[in-house]
Amino acid sequence: MPKPKPRKHEWKDQYTLLCNRCGYIIENLYADSNCPECGHPIEKSLPTNRTGTPWQLHQQSMIALIKTWFMTIGKPSKVINTMKFDQANGKSMAAHTPFVAVILALLALVPMAITEGIGGTIFIILAVGLVGLLYWAMAAIYFRLSVIRLNLAGKKRSYKIDEQMAWSIIGHASSFWILIPASHAVILWIALITSHAEKSHRIDPNSTLNNILGYTVITLFLGSIPTSFVLSELFIFRASRRLRYINHSARPLFSSDTQQLLTKPSPADSPPQKP
Repeated sequence: MPKPKPRKHEWKDQYTLLCNRCGYIIENLYADSNCPECGHPIEKSLPTNRTGTPWQLHQQSMIALIKTWFMTIGKPSKVINTMKFDQANGKSMAAHTPFVAVILALLALVPMAITEGIGGTIFIILAVGLVGLLYWAMAAIYFRLSVIRLNLAGKKRSYKIDEQMAWSIIGHASSFWILIPASHAVILWIALITSHAEKSHRIDPNSTLNNILGYTVITLFLGSIPTSFVLSELFIFRASRRLRYINHSARPLFSSDTQQLLTKPSPADSPPQKP
């Protein structure tokens, strides 16, 4: 019987060094040479080349988290090329992003006390906070399902995408979900300002400006969730394609077999046997 053909990109373990561009096995080749398959420099395929995103460099820093949001939304390719792979880091960002986004949206509503009074502002904040809890639960379910989906797709297609890498990708993809609470905070501000302007007769309810503001509110309300979902899915797709052959784990210095060999005395050190 003929032997089954091996897969196009098949490696012996997770530490096998692959070319980041084409998946060719480049283990035991010189670091200053190029991939024999595609010509990509081997040095760029080493797992030590990634510097990490601001959140990965300064965990638990809200400033670093916000910087990572803007970096992911504005320059997704740069994030994909520089982020490190750490499961705890990815989980932490996926948990912090929707929570902090809701807190910032609530803080943006505090100045409403000037126009709506303290009682009305507290009511609005409580209502938005309740919706924010549902939003956080929805985001958590989506992130977990996305990790499972990425992990299964990696195994099916022989990609080097394990759960550790999946959480790193999903953690950064969560940046696009800040658009939901941000847009809803803007909606509330537009609605309240328009209502106040109509009551004070500063704007005609049938004016062109009022119609434009109304269409803007409807667009933000109906478009924020699908837009965030589509952008996060595009980021996940791009990251999974770009990182399918990435080397995120360096091979240990010694394997278990080598360590066992090192513990055994060499023939020169062993005492001579008696005849």
